[in-house]
Amino acid sequence: MLGVPFGTFVGQTLGWRASFWIVAALGVASLAGIAAPNIGAFNVGNAGSAWLGGLALGHGLGLDALPWVAASVSFAALVVTWLAARLDARSPAQSAAATVQ
Repeated sequence: MLGVPFGTFVGQTLGWRASFWIVAALGVASLAGIAAPNIGAFNVGNAGSAWLGGLALGHGLGLDALPWVAASVSFAALVVTWLAARLDARSPAQSAAATVQ
């Protein structure tokens, strides 16, 4: 959820090489088995954001639309996280009652 804004911040303040070093460090952590699910979600979010940005550019929206695409992806991630937290907070009785209805 914060990968795109964090990557943009690192790229703008420390340079593009720092972003690649951070991704490389995450890859090493993934190989060590420390952050395997996290790096998988990072890769899916990164690829999906690039695809959506490509769609925006392909439809002629221009480079000015890319921050809006990134913001919408982050907002969508917040909504999904909120929904997952709400579903996780349900008690087993509520889950069973919702399944029956």
